[in-house]
Amino acid sequence: MAEAKSLLGMRERKAKTSDEIISGLSVCALSVCGMFVNMQLVLQYVISGPYAEATQAQVAANGEIIAALWFTSMMVAFAGSLLIGLIARLPLVQTTGLGLSSVLVSIMGVATGLTYANVLLLSFVGAIVYAALMGVPRVRELVLGAIPASVRMALPAAMGLLVAYVALQLSGLVTVNGSALAAYGAGTVLEDAADTVGVSRLLSWGDLSHTTDRYHPLLLVSAIACVVTIVAFVIGKRRSRRPYGFALVIGTVVFLVLYLGLVCYNFGNGRLSADSLWARLWMAGGDDAMEFHVITGAVFSNLSIGTIFSDGLDFSAFTAAGGNVALLFVGTIVTYVVACLASSLATLDAVAASGKVLSDERATGMALACNAGTNVLAPVLGASPVTIAPESYAGSEDRGRSGLSSVVCAIGFLVNAFVWVVPFFFATVTSYDVTFNMVGHYGFVMQLFTHTGFAVADVVMMLVGLNMALRSLGAGMDWRRFSDAAAFLATVAGTFFASNIAVGVSVGTIGYLLAELSRKKAAVAKFGEETNAVRRVGVGTIVLGALGMVVLAFVLYV
Repeated sequence: MAEAKSLLGMRERKAKTSDEIISGLSVCALSVCGMFVNMQLVLQYVISGPYAEATQAQVAANGEIIAALWFTSMMVAFAGSLLIGLIARLPLVQTTGLGLSSVLVSIMGVATGLTYANVLLLSFVGAIVYAALMGVPRVRELVLGAIPASVRMALPAAMGLLVAYVALQLSGLVTVNGSALAAYGAGTVLEDAADTVGVSRLLSWGDLSHTTDRYHPLLLVSAIACVVTIVAFVIGKRRSRRPYGFALVIGTVVFLVLYLGLVCYNFGNGRLSADSLWARLWMAGGDDAMEFHVITGAVFSNLSIGTIFSDGLDFSAFTAAGGNVALLFVGTIVTYVVACLASSLATLDAVAASGKVLSDERATGMALACNAGTNVLAPVLGASPVTIAPESYAGSEDRGRSGLSSVVCAIGFLVNAFVWVVPFFFATVTSYDVTFNMVGHYGFVMQLFTHTGFAVADVVMMLVGLNMALRSLGAGMDWRRFSDAAAFLATVAGTFFASNIAVGVSVGTIGYLLAELSRKKAAVAKFGEETNAVRRVGVGTIVLGALGMVVLAFVLYV
């Protein structure tokens, strides 16, 4: 027994098995909810068309594609989290995330002529470069050393604010129309982003009548549960050892109780209405549930393994639209590597800053190497890139200490690859377009359920992001030094407003270099020679700044 604990780092960190299991389960629930939303984003570019307009054959095919994409994403998350738990022995998980997927999907416009297979190939090449940099310890040290200290300090704050903003929008508590981020909040109709209906609509004058919005009770219950979740977190922060898991469970229980009482019973003027209840039950049963697609073999026949080498190499549509393949590869690879590294570093540093998980440069290096290796595998299987997920921070705050937490979470991913356990319990809104009787609508139900919203889990992630930012905001930094302050603020602002952490790192590094250059010129002009007050900027930092220019040019290009 002692050897097993030592293998996962439990003995060294004085971890308790019960804490590790509970932490792993709560992180799994949050991560699956986030991956569901990520799937919504990717599917807009993969399936053949909206289910409302598709033929029956297209609907069936789309349902199978969705099931295969979900299965692949979960299996990659399972393998990646298991790998990082066993090797790095830290409470970290790897999942597909909106941040990296948004960066890659942003280059997939109609005008560019790129396909999802093209983007996967670009991801694969970028992942190989990333793995080469992170897999060799000496090279990894040089790369990490090139990042200005103030920029690295800003990463957890930048990622935390971005996570909080995205989660707030997804929760439906606010509706940010016109944002660059897609909104999948409560009640959202995904086919028409301009017709977004969030929980915030409940606060609008004249929209408080059940007759104007037949899903008003469901949205109202979501809003109440979200408020309870925030209150539960505040209480848990003071009294519980697991504030995030506590808030997630309490908010979900309140939602389910109100859901059964106010929605299912009062929905039909005091009569029981099972419409929304059946929608939830169909997630874990029926002839279009996830396990049914696995049993029939539809999942395995629609896997995109190796598609990047067959379909991904065809850039004819892109070149016909006037695109330059060489520039596309250079821009994507640089942006991909910077985004992967920055996203994972943000989580690693946030976990370390919590002070509850002992880690060192060796463990950090192994975690980054595991992330790089997993990212080589993901596009080959047809999945989006993975990052060391911000949910890991919630796990460390909920007393997750060792690799056992990651292993437990990985097992949860494996289970959810076959059955939608987490969506069944934690979904708050399924879809505005749920219709009945759904029996026999193969593929149709699967598409409807990909519109599921997770208001309570989104609010918990909002709290995760805010706490990441507050804990890391300026910790240990000298604000009196202009170059540090400018780089820190530029990194945070660039990440937040561009919704891209690669842009944040680029802007922050360039700002740091310019500030240090101006300080050097001022010192030389005043003293006639460089003084000790001016730092010597390393070659690596200069190279990173040049790569930052490539990232900014690429972002403007796409």
